[in-house]
Amino acid sequence: MKLQAMAPYQDRLREFASDLACGLGKVSAKFVEDGLLGIYRAKSVNLTEVARTLDENITIHATQKRLSRNLGHPELGRMIAANLLTFAARRVRQDTMLAVHVRDLKKRYARKMQYLLPADESPNSDFSGYRICEIVACKPGTDRYTPIASHLWSSHSPTFVSDSAEIIATIEQVLSATNGRGIIYPHIGVRELNLSATDLIALTGVRALFNVTGSFPELEHSNWIHNKRSVSHSDLVDASKTPYGVTLYKMHPNGVEESIFCEVGSVSAAPADSSGKLGSFMVVRYDSPSLRDLPKIPHTLFSTSPLKNTRAKLVEILVGHASIIATVAANVEHKDAYNLSGFRVLSFERMRTLLTLLQAVTFFDTAVTRRCRVEGTGFSLQPLPGDHPRTFLIPESVNV
Repeated sequence: MKLQAMAPYQDRLREFASDLACGLGKVSAKFVEDGLLGIYRAKSVNLTEVARTLDENITIHATQKRLSRNLGHPELGRMIAANLLTFAARRVRQDTMLAVHVRDLKKRYARKMQYLLPADESPNSDFSGYRICEIVACKPGTDRYTPIASHLWSSHSPTFVSDSAEIIATIEQVLSATNGRGIIYPHIGVRELNLSATDLIALTGVRALFNVTGSFPELEHSNWIHNKRSVSHSDLVDASKTPYGVTLYKMHPNGVEESIFCEVGSVSAAPADSSGKLGSFMVVRYDSPSLRDLPKIPHTLFSTSPLKNTRAKLVEILVGHASIIATVAANVEHKDAYNLSGFRVLSFERMRTLLTLLQAVTFFDTAVTRRCRVEGTGFSLQPLPGDHPRTFLIPESVNV
């Protein structure tokens, strides 16, 4: 993640805070501005550090108490979150890929925070009981991304039903704000929390893309309807044609760039138990020096809406799928750069409002000033510039 110097952007952050506080009174609007500026300057969500950077003509303790008091108004936090989601949703287009990832929020030494999982229920574990579902808009083939939503919950809250219910509620809230725009891509942590593909496929109006081979093997073992016949996943792969070829380029951590030749195609199918809801399997066959000693197993993705079987469309989806890991990693690193686990508030609603302010700051970093980017998009359609080792030859006529 690349993060440029922050000092020149503080006036723009004040303007952004003013927009975010639309509909709030003067006291609440000042809290929003102070919260964003304090987190931005302190590079932390710790209230003591935030209060210190505001440098008010009162004690740091008094500033901290004022901030904590405002954080304790749940309705204020919900209004800030609603305004922020409205801003973010405007940046989502019809085919924007929305990566959904979940992670634990670790508070190893906390003991008194509300809805904290008791230590005897998580022995020898960092898990606090708090989890965060984040949805990030990806722009394939570029170093740009936009944080869209962040939702905190606790498995020890009296309103908690299940992790999958929390994830689905977050997805539905985002798609309501975008009027259905965007393609949901369930990623890290989602499958591990027992959110099944059928849960999302059953949602009305949701377009989703599943990494079948990597994350949702249940789809490999399901029955499908193709050409009015019941078939297996392997039958669909065998029947698919991959007429389009494309070369992707990837820089490895050891500094060596590799070329990966891909053949792609798609085949229409509907889950046998989804009342004929037609979608498409995208089949990818890879070939590269690093893969030649491995079994030639095709990689499959499943789209809940039919895919246009053209080279341009399938390559766009392939590059988006290949770039997801780097994008999600950049979003996680961005949040962690603000000392995400450093908060010390005791009230759960205060935590939620504080993390909403952090979400606003990271949105400002990526979408408003664009000073935070993905460091290495993972895959590219062109050889990467520079003089470095490669597993392939470049014609002299190609300038890199």
